[in-house]
Amino acid sequence: MKNAPIATLCLFSLSFFCVTLAGSSKYEVVNKNGIYYGNYSDFSRPACLSLKKVFYEIPEYRKILKKGLTREDPHYWLLLNAANEVFRNVVNGVAAENKYDLIGEQDSIRPESEKDSVPDVTHLALLYIRKLREK
Repeated sequence: MKNAPIATLCLFSLSFFCVTLAGSSKYEVVNKNGIYYGNYSDFSRPACLSLKKVFYEIPEYRKILKKGLTREDPHYWLLLNAANEVFRNVVNGVAAENKYDLIGEQDSIRPESEKDSVPDVTHLALLYIRKLREK
């Protein structure tokens, strides 16, 4: 029983240390599958976007919709692969130009405080697609 105060102090110190570590990030990833760029376990400057809005602006994806292609059509997969490549380039470009180290779907990243927010970069992604078209 002599060591009970020491054990209590160690337990208190350990719990304080864990709370301090958990409080060091201002954001929490709530959907890991919704992360498109970066490392969800090590980030400091996140952003979010709407995948749907971005894809609707990608010409290859619009061709899929316009032609009514389905998964059974081989051309569907070629266009979808090209659209995915454009999306990756757009997300990587927006992240690099604006120094974001994590980009995910809207609501995939949540601020821990109500006074913080996760910037929505959908508009930047749409501008980046337009910039790619002009090249």
